[in-house]
Amino acid sequence: MTETSDNRQAGVMAARIDAEIGALPILNTPSVRGVRRRFSRRLREAPAEFVLELAHRLMQDYGYRWVAYELIHDHPAA
Repeated sequence: MTETSDNRQAGVMAARIDAEIGALPILNTPSVRGVRRRFSRRLREAPAEFVLELAHRLMQDYGYRWVAYELIHDHPAA
């Protein structure tokens, strides 16, 4: 199965989220939630399918289950 452009973009964004979380000086819920909020604002107008793919990547590739759930929860169409 070939990876679509949206799937690749979701993978790239998941890697960016992981990098930002990994660069946090203090790894706790409020700081991780701050990263998630920044990305939620960026994704406000994104298609629901993209947000769902991103959430899937965050869970499968990086183990960020609650970050993925919150991205979906805060997206109007997802």
